[in-house]
Amino acid sequence: MQRTRRAGYMNDTNYILMIIDVQEKLVKSLYNNQEMTMNIEKIIKAFDLLNLKIIYTEQNPHKLGKTLREIRVDEDNINLHEKMSFSAGKCNGVIDSLKKEEKSKIIICGLETHICVQQTCIDLIDLNFNIYIVADGVGSRKELDSKIALNRMEKYGAVITTTESVIFECCGTADRAEFKAISQIIKG
Repeated sequence: MQRTRRAGYMNDTNYILMIIDVQEKLVKSLYNNQEMTMNIEKIIKAFDLLNLKIIYTEQNPHKLGKTLREIRVDEDNINLHEKMSFSAGKCNGVIDSLKKEEKSKIIICGLETHICVQQTCIDLIDLNFNIYIVADGVGSRKELDSKIALNRMEKYGAVITTTESVIFECCGTADRAEFKAISQIIKG
């Protein structure tokens, strides 16, 4: 069943960034790992600059390692949730964080597209969140798995977007004091 949602622009403050399972042992095997990691770094830098909220998840970190150090912004104040369920939507700590922040729009990056990202997306849509999947900020071991998952999530009601779209929508205007620094992040 195709869902119709009106997720709208991201240029208000009603959104949060979720970084799903970008962990040492998982990233190495992705077909697009360098591009994906670079794009996630850009989004995180922009969110940090704009003082916007970020949630991180780690899938079984004792076996799969920690989140890549280069994408962690604030080691002392990181909103990190360990999980065993593939879906972060089944992690009480994640749901509690989203409710506490009172955000209805969730921008998702991470891996793997067809497993943890997809299951999280479906569960969060079922919980009435508006979901934005950053197509060049997610990855799988096989490109086909990623493409099929993006298609499935879009049909389920997620908005498929890109790194630059997310960053510029969150910035909202060239009149912002941070715009010059945002442009530098994009040029990277």
